[in-house]
Amino acid sequence: MSNGWKNLENTQGLDDIAIRVQNVTKKFKLYENPITGPIRAFLGLKSGEKCKEFHAINDVSFDIKKGEVVGIIGLNGSGKTTLLKMIAGLLPVDEGQIEVNGHITALLALGVGVHPEFSGRENIYYSGLLMGISREEILDKMDSIIEFSEIGHFIDQPFRTYSSGMRARLLFSIAMSVEPEIIIIDEALATGDSHFVQKSAERVKQICQSGATVLFVSHNTAQIQQLCQRAIVLSSGEIHSIGDVNSQIKSYYQLVHKKEGELAHLNSIDIDSAQITTGNVKIKNVGIKRPDEQYGTSFYTGEAVEIDVEYESSYVDGKEVCIFIGFDLQSNGSYVAEVNSIALINPYTHDISIQKILLKKKGTITLSIPSLLLLNNHFSLWVMFYEPEGEILCEVRGVSGFFVSRRAYSDQVDAIAVLPAQMAQN
Repeated sequence: MSNGWKNLENTQGLDDIAIRVQNVTKKFKLYENPITGPIRAFLGLKSGEKCKEFHAINDVSFDIKKGEVVGIIGLNGSGKTTLLKMIAGLLPVDEGQIEVNGHITALLALGVGVHPEFSGRENIYYSGLLMGISREEILDKMDSIIEFSEIGHFIDQPFRTYSSGMRARLLFSIAMSVEPEIIIIDEALATGDSHFVQKSAERVKQICQSGATVLFVSHNTAQIQQLCQRAIVLSSGEIHSIGDVNSQIKSYYQLVHKKEGELAHLNSIDIDSAQITTGNVKIKNVGIKRPDEQYGTSFYTGEAVEIDVEYESSYVDGKEVCIFIGFDLQSNGSYVAEVNSIALINPYTHDISIQKILLKKKGTITLSIPSLLLLNNHFSLWVMFYEPEGEILCEVRGVSGFFVSRRAYSDQVDAIAVLPAQMAQN
């Protein structure tokens, strides 16, 4: 096969290499009008449509040794599936070269290689031939494939009549019936009910322990950790990092943490459009950050943070006011925590005091929180200046979105905050 892909079998000096990816780049054209642009190009007509190149994979290089089980992880859109399709020879390489030493079985898209009018049994035969399995071997494996798929007497019914779960079980069973030299698995275990997912995971584990070379893509880091020896983290089409599986999972979660913060920020409300004010005070900016750092959007539970509130006012001679900062869940707008200068809790002595602020013509109020006790969720800030008697001078809600999670990342969202405590045992 051309287009930057070739087989390395019987190549001297590369006996221990199963897959070699060298400076591989894959580009796609993005048209302003995705319908007329490509159609006009296909018809050979001049097009005024502008397009730009998108690098789905950009200058990626790595080697996979024979018998290695390597995980590929990354955020959605990082290029994982594009890379696997090129390794499998299903997508041409634009730049660089991919060399494969052995026969590849690719479980990339459940549904490829089936005919909707064929029965399940006929599709086993049909898919097996497309995968390069001999007729005799397909017939030998037929009963075990049907048994593993749990299709039962529906096996002789047309494939189009199957439920999505039945289709997934049959297609996975066909793909897993081979004894591959190299196998590529892309999110295949996400199909079927929990029982079948578990059974599928056991089958993949058997393949990983058989000496086959395995490239395994999943967002389930527990599976990656259990099955893989190394991992590659992709980010925006490039290799972010590569190494032992535990360090790469940590690296992946750092990317997730940053991305969640960016999403929280995008879901924030613009201060000017949401502000309610008497006209005497205006909030100019609200930001949250780690001490001595720039404003951020993602933090870890227990970190020290500072919240800056920049304001302008008409009170040239100064005016005593109070400030309130509430923490809202972005998912439903519910108010879950606060810092309030009329009942300010000293984090070290736990004394409660009233601390008024003398507003100037302009300035910045900084609130220091020594330990951010919020848990895994997206939050925004609710900021209010008000007179000690209670009259609100200025208020804005839903601004400066940010994300908080434990350092050992978890997607649990069952709790909002963690309580500091000490433990003793008698």
